[in-house]
Amino acid sequence: MEVSTSSEAAELVLQERKKQRELEARNQKAPPVPLAAPALETVSVPKWEGADEGEVDESELDRRQRAISDRLDRRQREIHRQSKELTRVRAELKALEEPIKAEIMQLRERLEDSNRREKALVEAVNALRKDLFEKEGGLKDVREEKQGLADSLIKVMADYEKRKTERLNAIADLVGGDGGHTRPKHPPSNFTGF
Repeated sequence: MEVSTSSEAAELVLQERKKQRELEARNQKAPPVPLAAPALETVSVPKWEGADEGEVDESELDRRQRAISDRLDRRQREIHRQSKELTRVRAELKALEEPIKAEIMQLRERLEDSNRREKALVEAVNALRKDLFEKEGGLKDVREEKQGLADSLIKVMADYEKRKTERLNAIADLVGGDGGHTRPKHPPSNFTGF
């Protein structure tokens, strides 16, 4: 059997003591019992610290009961105080939680906006880099083509000058026949390129 409070425990002790006293009183008044019937066992009563084998004083029981009751009351007051403190702390935390949640949401929205803008700019930069790379490749090809054309032009012009000189020399030989004294020499080209 479990005892829920100290006052109930003290009450049980008092009842057991009363039963024991009544049993002892009956045993003293009753005539001697023949040896044939054995005596029945009784429930033992716990001994209190510092108490004698005899009867526990009623005032001692009351004092102990009041001490236990006082301790329980103090504990209940402490629990009540802690409960109020816990309620206050929870209210403070809730008051702090709302602005923090709002700030977190605002920062998340700004971060998402930054991510969107960054993505658009990265795509634009990559498109420009790709376009620049393609244009640089095209520029390189055009410059190589230009250089090849310039080299071809110089070669064609040099060849033209050579043929022109040869033709003039042939005409001079036909016309003058002076033995090549009036023949124009192959003029050096003044062309330096484009």
